[in-house]
Amino acid sequence: KFKGDVAQEQVDDATWQARFTIPDVRQGTVIEYEYTRHSELFYRLHDWQAQWEIPVAYARLDITIPRHLLFNFEQRGSQQLIGKQESATMIYKLVSDPLAAPTNVMAYRYTFTGQNLKGAPSDPNVCLADYYTVVTAELGSFGLRSTPPADYANTWEHVDQVLMGDDNLGKMMEDYSPLREELQAENIQTIADEQDRAAAVCRLVFSRVNWNGKYAMWARDTQETLLQGEGNSADVNMLLMQTLRDAGLKVTPTVMRQRNLGALPINFPTISKLTNYVVAIKTRNAGTVYVDASSPEGQLNKLPEQLLVERAHPIGFPSTAPWVSLKKAVAPRSKR
Repeated sequence: KFKGDVAQEQVDDATWQARFTIPDVRQGTVIEYEYTRHSELFYRLHDWQAQWEIPVAYARLDITIPRHLLFNFEQRGSQQLIGKQESATMIYKLVSDPLAAPTNVMAYRYTFTGQNLKGAPSDPNVCLADYYTVVTAELGSFGLRSTPPADYANTWEHVDQVLMGDDNLGKMMEDYSPLREELQAENIQTIADEQDRAAAVCRLVFSRVNWNGKYAMWARDTQETLLQGEGNSADVNMLLMQTLRDAGLKVTPTVMRQRNLGALPINFPTISKLTNYVVAIKTRNAGTVYVDASSPEGQLNKLPEQLLVERAHPIGFPSTAPWVSLKKAVAPRSKR
């Protein structure tokens, strides 16, 4: 076995990737590699991708989890993996208690195995992340010793409660907009047509702040965003929601995952896999319209292709139908 050069590089604020080189690679070469991932984020399991652009002869995920952390697993993709769950034990130690001795605890061992997985050819018109064979997971409940299990993200209603109780999302929506005086000076809140009023608010906000090209879920203080004159999608969208609410409009975040990252899980609710949200505005005359920090010139129902997903979750929607398709958003009325 040859140990090639391995280099690490940062992909974005939260992701690093390792690159390795192997000499004398030619058509038909079989490359075998194995890696172990370490993380202090016990509640977050990264998606595991078994299928790639080139064929995969053998792929195996082997993970052991203490029983007090119960995860929901989901497979997706065109080629099925063989999944197995077994009882096991593992050495466990609480980092938060340096005096505690490591102990053996009961655990579950999960394995997912695939063989002869076909290569997935690249297609610029298709989001291949939705078609790759992938294992994804989300923490469902957890409990430490002598404490009963606590739900983490059991239902979409629970997810909604967590998000709306967050200081950088739901609670911040209730604050007044730093553009409140400008809103009133221009009499925007008196515009009778709610879609026209929403459009006027968007023009005001986008005349003062710009999107910096980054998507995010959690916003900083909107006064700081206004002073900086730019921000990520959460920063700008939060300023939008505050200003829209001050104009007397009903708004709600519609949380999602960008197209290039793959669809949200179907079989279980999720918090960790949400990456951003768009602003949904409920109007009497035009129904629900959408706007985002990345919308061209802040236009209503003009979302970029990256956000035109089949499954987005409007916070507060009944759990019997938690999805909305952003692909069905249409252009606003032609009179504008």
